[in-house]
Amino acid sequence: MEKRKITTLNRGWLFIDRDVANAFENEHDDSNWYHVDIPHDWAISRPYKKDTPCGSSQGYFDRWGTGWYRKYVEFDEIPETCIL
Repeated sequence: MEKRKITTLNRGWLFIDRDVANAFENEHDDSNWYHVDIPHDWAISRPYKKDTPCGSSQGYFDRWGTGWYRKYVEFDEIPETCIL
């Protein structure tokens, strides 16, 4: 039996702070997305707003809306007995 290999997926993500049509498609151009690592607080890049609905409990950042994350993962040869 081969040795088990554990790989973290926390680094090397792409992120966009808005809704993007067809962002789920493999061919979607993500060249203008931000490079981030997970965990990632996407609200921190938004403007500071004193009148945000949750106020100080959310750090006065607007945390509402849609954002997309993407991660490209490459695998070496995968044996038939491998479980992903």
